[in-house]
Amino acid sequence: MTDATGKSIGPQRGLAASPRALRPLERDPRPVRKISASPGPFGAVAGFAASYAWATAGFSIVLIFLIALAIALHPLDLDHLLETRAVAPEAEQRQAVLDREFPGVASPIVISVESDIPGQARASAALLATELTAKPQIFTGVFAPGTGRFFEDFGILYLNSAEVEKIGFDAEKLMPLMQALATAPNVHGLAALTEQVARAVEEGRSASLLEGLFAEAAKTAAAAASGTPRPFDWEGLVNIRPKLDDTTWFVFAAPAAASVDATGEARKIIADLAARSGPQVKMLLTGEAVVSETAGAGFSRLSVPVLIMSGVFLVVSVMFGAGNWRSGAAIAIMLVPIIGLGFQLFVPEGLAVAQIALAPGLAVAVLSAMCFVVRFENHIADHNAPVTAIALAARQAGPLIVLAPVGLAAAACAGYVAAVPVVTMLAATGAALGLLAAVLCLTLLPASLMLLRVYPDEVGDHWIDSAIDAAEPREPFGTALGALIVVAAVAGAVLLPGIPFGTPGETVSVPPDAAGRAYAELTKRNPAFGSSAQILAPSFAEAANIQARLANLPEVRSVRWIGSFLPPDEEVKRQALARLQGQLPDPPNIAGMRTNEELIADYAAWRSALARIAGAQNTGGLGLAARSLSESLYELQSRSIPNPQPLRNLETALFVEFPGMLQRLSELSQLPPLTERTMDEAIRNRFISKDGQFRLEVVPAADADKDVFAAAVLSVAPDAMGSAITHMFEIDALRRAMIATVFFVLAAQILVAGAVLRHLTRALASSVALAAAIALAGGLVWLLGKPVIPMTAAMLFLLPALGLASTISMATMRAKALALDRAVLVSGIAMIGATLPLALLPIPDYAAAGQLALFAILATLLGALLLVPQLVRLGRRMGNFLSLVKS
Repeated sequence: MTDATGKSIGPQRGLAASPRALRPLERDPRPVRKISASPGPFGAVAGFAASYAWATAGFSIVLIFLIALAIALHPLDLDHLLETRAVAPEAEQRQAVLDREFPGVASPIVISVESDIPGQARASAALLATELTAKPQIFTGVFAPGTGRFFEDFGILYLNSAEVEKIGFDAEKLMPLMQALATAPNVHGLAALTEQVARAVEEGRSASLLEGLFAEAAKTAAAAASGTPRPFDWEGLVNIRPKLDDTTWFVFAAPAAASVDATGEARKIIADLAARSGPQVKMLLTGEAVVSETAGAGFSRLSVPVLIMSGVFLVVSVMFGAGNWRSGAAIAIMLVPIIGLGFQLFVPEGLAVAQIALAPGLAVAVLSAMCFVVRFENHIADHNAPVTAIALAARQAGPLIVLAPVGLAAAACAGYVAAVPVVTMLAATGAALGLLAAVLCLTLLPASLMLLRVYPDEVGDHWIDSAIDAAEPREPFGTALGALIVVAAVAGAVLLPGIPFGTPGETVSVPPDAAGRAYAELTKRNPAFGSSAQILAPSFAEAANIQARLANLPEVRSVRWIGSFLPPDEEVKRQALARLQGQLPDPPNIAGMRTNEELIADYAAWRSALARIAGAQNTGGLGLAARSLSESLYELQSRSIPNPQPLRNLETALFVEFPGMLQRLSELSQLPPLTERTMDEAIRNRFISKDGQFRLEVVPAADADKDVFAAAVLSVAPDAMGSAITHMFEIDALRRAMIATVFFVLAAQILVAGAVLRHLTRALASSVALAAAIALAGGLVWLLGKPVIPMTAAMLFLLPALGLASTISMATMRAKALALDRAVLVSGIAMIGATLPLALLPIPDYAAAGQLALFAILATLLGALLLVPQLVRLGRRMGNFLSLVKS
């Protein structure tokens, strides 16, 4: 302490006062007020820090630097450090069984392959699948449906019965032609056959069956004449090729357990294959993980300006809320290490997570610092020595500062009890940052106030205090306003059970990029990617029974299992093809080498017969095909003089695939029956595990509620798993988390309020105010109407916990007549400003989190600034009434 002349008269009640600490008062000639009250433990700590300001500041900086260096060298695995039970333990256990039996089924990487060239997209997809399969340490569950040899052999059975019947009938009609050509598979045989057709046409008989033969031969001849050889498509002629000419194919794969960057490796493989395939093939990486990664990258770009805006608003709010720029700067100095350490912990998880994780802890820090500084400014204005003012402020604000993180710790306990890891992790981190803020409030903040030298004449009535006093509702309007808030809180409490809950991704819009559009197209083709239930059955018969029962449920759109890949009416289709047995010609004769003269003569005879057909009357398409073929042959012959090698090449092209076509017809006539064990290996691995478990994939109806669908599936298969079942379990867990959080936070509120206020009425008043804040926030969320996912639920659960600190401070203010309205109001405004940019982001999940934060802060401010005073006043009236009754 000092006397009127500024000389030291020694510490008072254990508070050391250094000459450096007293210099600021040399500007004010008024006497320094002496306070005889004991500083208590909090005041002693803060007074010591203020007395040795430089040493305290240096020690704090070194300690924070060492902590940051330790985190940088050994990053904390927060998921492991704060390991909690799964969101839905039973669902997680079921999912683990599914992942073990069928690795790669859930949330795969998807690659779409497109090409306008028939067959090229399929071939590239098959090559891509081979490349991915060759890296089992990175990819697992590689699946390229429709690209294997199986569909080339049995694909015709997947046509409808009428199409297969027509194929068998048309092939049967072509058997005489096949017999004739098998006897002489060369141009000489074609010339002889064409001569017979010419005679038949001239006699008025129809030979339209050969129209396709001539048309296809014309294409082959024209290609040979243009110098681009093209073999005769015999399988296309008899129409026995399965329909595998889609222009878009999909390849699925999942990251292996030990893979680090499967998405990046997939991009490298795609780039390599794209360079080899050329521009005619386009490959695009998509899938839920890729789309989320793209959205995260876009959010990261948006986060930089968002964080800058939040930081600027936070600093400006603190500077305006403090009594002078020196006090505001001291608060800002204290907040820097909290923000820095928080970002260092969470930035590896993404800027969005960092901002969300920082919000609760930062709110506690701002509120604690503002309460401390407001009390300090009050004591400085009363001309206390700086060290004494700091000690007195710490003595009064210390319990609140230390106990403020208790609300977040209570929310962490609620998250653990309700088994919601994200709530536990964010709440525990917020509580840890709150404890760090408490330590800094009692050490670095006092040291900063001393070093920045706050003078008494710089501290006066703050305009915010005047505005609050002027705006404070008077009786009876204040009572009516408090009653209105209570009514609104009751309505919000009634609406709390109706808050909609969801799972991550339900509010995420597909990014308007190529990957997002491809994934939207994929989910449209296969709705199972959006939501599905998975069921394991021990046998084919049991799987068929479950499938039949599920198909009768109105909530089920479809059920996909190994049985759905068996072609329908297979026996009828095989019989339609079996009619070719006994009609197929023997293997073609190998034609001997003929001389150039003989070859030229055969072509001349062939052209002559074609000319007769083209010149005949009423030949229709047959005549046109014959004329086109004759013209192509003439052009080729004119280029074959004097070397007839192009003619030999055309003969080879015409018959090179003829034996293969006959062999294929023979195979089709003797197709073996298909069973679940003789299916395509890739499909078997997808739907039958190595242990013989059969997987059924159940897709909900378009208009079915997810939880209703999950309940319907569970009624048939109690052991069902998958995204829809997990969704239901997570929704139940989030509901339990909401109930547990309200209970834990209110319990902590009553205990801490009682410890700080030591007054039952005011403790109950602050507890009622917090309950009203939670109910108001819940009602606002219900009005928002969007599904609350775990991340946004964490904001809903955590931020009302801040009401524990703010309502206690307000109750303390009313009890001790200290103007702390400004501390609570500025803290709320700072957090609203810091959260508002997050709420305005064009990323629905994060925007919802920001909106929930705003709702919780606004509700807390309403409860603290408007409801607490009315409740305290009501308590006083009741106390006076009871005293009057007793007297």
